[in-house]
Amino acid sequence: MVVLEGRKMSSSKGNVVLINDLCDTLGADFVRFFLVNIVEPWEELNWQQREIEKIFTKLRNFVEAIFSIAENAKETAELKSMDMAEKWFYNKLNERINEYNSAMENIELRRALQGISFQLMKDFAWYEKRKARESKAINYYFVKNWALCIAPFMPHIAEELWHKLGFNSSIFREKLPVNLKVDAKLNTGEELIAKVVEDINEIKRLANIQKPKKIVIYVASSWKWELLKLLKEKLSAPNASDAIKLAMGKPEFRTKGQEAVNVANKLCAHFTEFQKIDPIDEYGVLNEAKQFLSKQFECTIMIQKEEKVDYDPRKKAKDALPLKPAIYME
Repeated sequence: MVVLEGRKMSSSKGNVVLINDLCDTLGADFVRFFLVNIVEPWEELNWQQREIEKIFTKLRNFVEAIFSIAENAKETAELKSMDMAEKWFYNKLNERINEYNSAMENIELRRALQGISFQLMKDFAWYEKRKARESKAINYYFVKNWALCIAPFMPHIAEELWHKLGFNSSIFREKLPVNLKVDAKLNTGEELIAKVVEDINEIKRLANIQKPKKIVIYVASSWKWELLKLLKEKLSAPNASDAIKLAMGKPEFRTKGQEAVNVANKLCAHFTEFQKIDPIDEYGVLNEAKQFLSKQFECTIMIQKEEKVDYDPRKKAKDALPLKPAIYME
């Protein structure tokens, strides 16, 4: 059933929206996108004009950005020498393509389309912020695979992009890659950087610091990761009492005394989110992103390991947890 602004469409009620009129106004590709994006095939479609107009503007801007990127896209050997931001975006594209293929196989057309549109828009916006250079190879990989994904929904746009990349044959003779390799640790590392940016902005707001002079980021000691590993292996659900018993049952944690008790409690408080992650080199990830962070906040950035602290005037380092660095600002 198709409804307009919550009311069933009916010619007798005079609230009918004609597909031909929409195609004349928005273009056939965009109308097709909206029809698939709003609901899954088996769900009721509620056409809300204001929402459609908002989505149209957002999608049109994204498509225009991709056409602009295609102008500076070329298949080169740069993919063999990617920096962290480029590796992450390449990895995220592979993840989105795998999710797209899975959704299409299950005829979940809306899920497939949203993954390569609105979710990918967020990925791209973060990459644009993070990138230190323009990579023609990444641009090429992005535009080529996005065109292949979008082709069933926006065939005219996909074909135009395809030829813009220099292909002579039709895009509909090509196949989308399947079962692409995805590195979960790359995603975890980039999520860490994004969370640090978010935390710094919150500290700036709370402390009313407009322009910090120095930001020090402390990453957790390795023993906290070891304690987290123990809790994940032994506990099926967060339980502070059991966590403390486990910690005190191991000499390497028992020697930490109250600090180990405090850390066990804090790990339990975030147990659900910790269950989904594997250890990464936090120091290495943040150190690689130091230039980006310095540019972002226009100040000196220091990355320090909790066990090798050089500068900690407020004793913040001890508060660091796995993937939850402590932050000092002045």
